[in-house]
Amino acid sequence: MDVGSRAGIMSSYSLWLTHLGEACLLAHRPQDALVHARRALALASEHKERGYEAWALRLIAEIAASADPPDRDEAETRYGEALALAERLGMRPLVARCHLGLGRLYERVGDHARAEAHRARGVGLCRELAMPLGHGLETA
Repeated sequence: MDVGSRAGIMSSYSLWLTHLGEACLLAHRPQDALVHARRALALASEHKERGYEAWALRLIAEIAASADPPDRDEAETRYGEALALAERLGMRPLVARCHLGLGRLYERVGDHARAEAHRARGVGLCRELAMPLGHGLETA
């Protein structure tokens, strides 16, 4: 049992686990990131935190997409789930991040046409929302 569970603090706990998973992924600790992402997804689902569920799904997709070689099937599935949920909930920044992630995935696996389509959609949304692009997309 983790500290949040022991303390009885569950509100938004799934989001915090997602952030921890993202930090682990950035620190090149994908196994730890996946543990946190799966726990975040389970908690978000259990507590009906649909928005946090979408963020956890995106993180699982990012982990799969960043593997060497990328786990294309898992990444596509999880990005698709996150994207569909984010669109239903009106979470446009997350929609943009999902499209950018799909663009990076398809670029890595050599599907350049799909990469460009998703990248263009993500960049367009980022510009509409005045979001920073990052990942070398500033000039896209």
